[in-house]
Amino acid sequence: GKFKQLGYLKALATARLLELGFDVLLSDADAVWLGDPWPWIGSRAGGQPSADAGDLPLADVLASNDMPDLRRDGQPDSVYNSGV
Repeated sequence: GKFKQLGYLKALATARLLELGFDVLLSDADAVWLGDPWPWIGSRAGGQPSADAGDLPLADVLASNDMPDLRRDGQPDSVYNSGV
């Protein structure tokens, strides 16, 4: 349906931006950022990542789900949230 088509177009646009060398952050429309997320997920424009970021800046792709309790991650009632 239309929702899957939109997801496909979003993936194509994201891939193109990455090919052009841009950093891309996709977020749901109902998400709220209370600060700049880049220090946590990787440096931008030569800046240094936060010391608390751990290995996150080394990742090529980061994803989340709707289950903030990692001990329950992967359980049948947890839902993967791709944002698409």
